[in-house]
Order: sequence, then C-alpha cells, then structure tokens
Amino acid sequence: MSDFSIPGVPGASKYDTDKMVEELMKAERAGLDRMQAELDTVQLEKSAWQRVNRDLSQTRDSARALFSFENPFNERVAASSDESLLTATASRQAELETTDFVIKQVAGRDRFLSGDLPENFEVSAGDYSFTVGEKTVSFTYHGGTLRDFAEALNNRSKDLVRARVVKSSDSTQVLLVESMKTGGANTLKFEGDALALALESGILTESNSSSRRFAMEPASFTRLGLPLSESVIRFENTTAIFPPDGEARVLVSPPVAPEGKLRLKISFEVITFPYEYAPPQRPAGPAIPEPGRIAYEGIEIHNEPSVVLEPDWSPPPPPEKRDNLNVFYLQGTTDGSATSLAVPLPPIGQSAGRQTIDVALADYIDVMSALQIRNANTHREIHIKELVIFDPDSRGDYTPVKPVETASDARIEIEGIEVRRDTNAIDDLLPGVVLNLRRAAEKPVELAIKPDLESIKNAVIEFVGYYDELMAELNILTGRSEDIIEEITYLSDSEKADARERLGLLQGDITVMQMKSRLQTILMNPYETSLGRELSLLDQIGISTNAIGSRTGSLDRNRLRGYLQIDEDTLDQALQSMLPAVKELFGRDSDSDLVVDSGVAYLVDAYIRPYVETGGLITSRIDTIDGRIARTSTRIETEQEKLEKKEREYRRDFALMEASLNSLEQSSRQIDNFNRDNTD
Repeated sequence: MSDFSIPGVPGASKYDTDKMVEELMKAERAGLDRMQAELDTVQLEKSAWQRVNRDLSQTRDSARALFSFENPFNERVAASSDESLLTATASRQAELETTDFVIKQVAGRDRFLSGDLPENFEVSAGDYSFTVGEKTVSFTYHGGTLRDFAEALNNRSKDLVRARVVKSSDSTQVLLVESMKTGGANTLKFEGDALALALESGILTESNSSSRRFAMEPASFTRLGLPLSESVIRFENTTAIFPPDGEARVLVSPPVAPEGKLRLKISFEVITFPYEYAPPQRPAGPAIPEPGRIAYEGIEIHNEPSVVLEPDWSPPPPPEKRDNLNVFYLQGTTDGSATSLAVPLPPIGQSAGRQTIDVALADYIDVMSALQIRNANTHREIHIKELVIFDPDSRGDYTPVKPVETASDARIEIEGIEVRRDTNAIDDLLPGVVLNLRRAAEKPVELAIKPDLESIKNAVIEFVGYYDELMAELNILTGRSEDIIEEITYLSDSEKADARERLGLLQGDITVMQMKSRLQTILMNPYETSLGRELSLLDQIGISTNAIGSRTGSLDRNRLRGYLQIDEDTLDQALQSMLPAVKELFGRDSDSDLVVDSGVAYLVDAYIRPYVETGGLITSRIDTIDGRIARTSTRIETEQEKLEKKEREYRRDFALMEASLNSLEQSSRQIDNFNRDNTD
C-alpha cells in the first residue's frame, strides 16, 4: 500500500508532481511578479503625490493666513494695568488705543441675609411672589421647612431669584435670598406672603423716613434772596431749567441728618451753546440842521455848515465769558458747627449731555437743610430731571437688615465722563471691546488695546513649520542619500522607515524640482515695504536658511536643503518695532485697490494654488496615476486568470501522465507475476 497514489490529487502523488507544477508555474509567474512590482511602485508614487498635495495645501493655508482678511495682524488683545480691577477682551474691530478708567462702583445685585433662625423654623403655606426689576416669579407653597422652601423657590425662579440655606451654628440656620440680575433697576422686592416671611425671618425691616423725592415744579424751589416769580428759571413738563445766572434752592424740611447710607442723586442735562460777541457799531453823532441862506437883489448868500467835534470812541470790551462747573451746593451744618454753610458737590462735566451726581450725604455734611443751585455759566443751561434723597438699600417701605450686596449700577469714569451701566460686562464704551469690571478703586486703571503679537508670531511659526515639512518631503522624494532622512530629527523610527521607502521615488521629476527651486526663490527674494531697505527680506525678521554655520564661515551643507529657521529674539523685536512693515512683507496692497498683490505669503499662495486647487496639476497627476493603476490591475487580473488556467492544464497533463505510468507499472507487475508462475 506504500506505493498507492491517486492521480491528480495534490499530496497523493508518488512522483511529486505538485512540486514540478510549482516549479513550472514559478517561471510562468515572472511576468505577473513584474506587473505586481510595477503596481506597488505606482501606488507608492500616488501616495507620494498625495503627501506632496497635503503638504502644499498646509503651506498654502498657513501662507494665506498671513495676508487674508482674517490675518492675525488685525487681531487685538486688551492689556489691563491691574487685572484685579479690570479685564477686557478685544475683537478685530477694536482700535489701537490706551484709555484710563476709574471704576467708582461695580454693578451689584440684591443679596439679603436673614437673622439666625432655629433649625425647626417652618415656612407657612401661602402665595409667595418675588420681583426683580420688571419680572416676577410667583408660586403657591404648601408649607414646610426652610430648606424645602428654598428648593421650591429655586425650582420655579427661572434664573431670576435664588435661595440658599446655610447652617450658622449647631442649632441655627440663615436664609440667603438673592437676585440673579445686576443693576440699580433690578431691585429685589418681596410681595404677598414673601414679604411676611422676609419680615418674620429678619431679612427686611421698616425703612427710615429720611428719603425724599422732590418734584420738578415751582413749589419745590425758592429763589436765593428773591421771590421765585422774579427768577429766570423756568419749568417744562418735569424738568427745571436753569439758564445762565439762574439760581434757586430746594428746601429740605425737616432737615436730614445723614444716617447709614443716605445718598443724594441729581440727574440733569447740560445744554451748551456758542458764546458769540458782536461789537456794536460806532454811535451816530448829533443831528446838524441845514445851514441858512439869504437872498438880496438877486444875490444869494449861504451860511457855512456847522462843524461838530466828536470825542474819540472805542467799542466797549466784550462781556466776560464765565465757565463755572460748580453748580450744586449742600446747605447745612458740618463738623459740629451751628453755622449754616454751602458745601460744593462734585463739579458737572464740561461736555454736554445727560449727567448724574450721586453722592453719600455723610461724606459732605452733618445736617442738610437745602440744596443750592447756581448756574454761573454764560453759555450753559442746566436742565434738572430728578432730585432725590434715598437709602440705596431701601426697597420701598422696607430696608434689608443684613444686605450682603445691593442692586447698583456700575459707575465708571472715562476721559472725565462718568457713565453708568447695569452690568459689569460692558460692550458699548469702546468699539470692539468688552470690559469686565472686577472691583472699585480710587486709582485709575489703564487699558491698552494692542496688536496680538503672540498670535502673529504663532502664525509665522506655523507657516515656517509647514514650509519646512514640505521641503523635507520634496528632499526625500528627490534625494539619494539616507542622510536626508537622518537630518530630520522630528521623525519617529516608523516614519523614518516609511521615508526610506519614498527616498528618491520622484528623483528627476521636473515638476518637483521646479517646485522646490521656485519656492526657495520666493522665500529668499526681497519685497517692498514701507520701510524700504530696512525691511525687505525674511532674514531681517529672523527667518532664514542659516546656511552659513559657524563664525569661521564654514559651510553646513545639511542646511543648504532649503529649510528655514527662526531666530525668535529677532522676530520678537521686529514685531515690536516695525509691525506694519512686517505685515507688508508677507502681504501688501501695492496699488491701493484694497487687494493684496505682493509679499512673501501672497506669492507662495499664488504659486501653490495651480497645484492644489480642484482640477489642478497634482490632481491631474494623481488622475493619470490612477489610470496606470487601473490598467496595471486589469493586466494583473488577466494574467492571474491565464496562470490559473495554465496551472490547471499542467495538473491535468501530469495527472494523465501519472495515470499512464501507474497503468504501465501495473502491467509490468502482472507480467512479472505471470513469468514467476510459469517458472515455478
């Protein structure tokens, strides 16, 4: 049985026909192997062009970023001299300027604390309403613990009011109720059963009676020393108008002794008009009658005309222009004196428009009996809109007992003008700038809007980085020595192995060689800027090939491959001292048509564009390669079918041959057996 075999069955042949078929097919497959190697090479070439396309696109994008509409040279940053007082963010629309601010007050919100309450304090059932500004949140509560009430309020407040319960000791707790909106108009009010809870828990108490609001009508004013009817002040609607030399006072009866936080607020508008003086004409002299005449016997005799000698005359001097910004005075006593004094309030602003004076009475006077108004200006009218003495913590007839913070407007002085806003994030004072107020202080804080040099520097570094990656890839594809790969220090071991497969793949390709040469030329050429020769080369801002090595003048051949290097100190100095020219070096409008048409980055973009755009040169090259890949793949498939057919033919022929040999061997054995039988 050891010589038993089945013809045509692999592994069952005693003549090892499989090996013979394999040897024959190896020779037949030589052509297929050549086609497969060709396909691998073409696919590697396609991958190489795809890499070049990617690197070109990245280089172009980074170049465009240096001169396009969104270029970093138009980015702005806001630098505050004291970020604990003021921070800011600046958009591209911000103007390069430095502005001084005095933050007199930051915007606040009402935050009221209750007194100490026992742990078993219960909130009664009822209808609770809380109002912040013009918005109200109301809900019906069925009674429960303080924490349960706070949770119910928070669930219904819609980010308007928030409550929090804090343990103040082992056996007591406090309730904090706070508005979520800043601004003097967004005061927190308790209504319905909420007011009862606020009074019961010690959040509110009844206000004192010192607050006053004065109507802008004749009954509120008296003339200083004369009846008001003889005064030049007038009233229109709810405004008291003080023309030049207009003066009056508002009596405060009974007088107010400023306690706590009582403040005086005067809202007014300043109207300015030109102060013009036209000198009078010389007055006419006396009228002189006609001289007389007589006639006698046909003879007429005329008198000589009278002569009047007029005295010398010069126009009177123009009236004095009076410019007095001290308009408002507090009348009353101070420093324990019984003598009534007039204490000046802060002066009005020189510019026209709506203004406000808001002062703490206790800072000026001990007892206030009147407010004096004196418009000693010759070219200004003072239109008083509102006059009120108020407790800023008061909420109608009630005052918070323990206000953690009270609703108030932010007050900022900018260029001598005080402005108010209801938020600490102010976006309408400086174009393109959002101010973020942190805290108030008497000292001014300086805000400088500057170019974003860090973003510019990063964009330049990114451009140089992508350019060097492109040069590295072009050097690999056109080079011969592996030194090219070893010089690229940022490649990992696997990336170096991949690079060795691409080494010299496009060597001699005229497109790649021209691309490499042209890009190097663009980067080294001079470009016109507003500084002329002082700045016309990338080398002058610290970007160069740095081909010359040491101070001895030795040549570093590795750096002749076109890679760029950056001297960051030189770049930083150039950005600090000649930023407009640096911008022009990368992209410049040479003919004032508002379109960039020269510069390093512009020319890099213009040169690369035909290669990478849709339907561009590299796309066409890849399409051609795809055609070669498709044709080669078709040839391979056809060749594989031919080889499979050939192999089947070989196996069939060998199977027939083996069957014939087996038959001959069997016949030979039969003859041998017959002969042995006859011999025996």
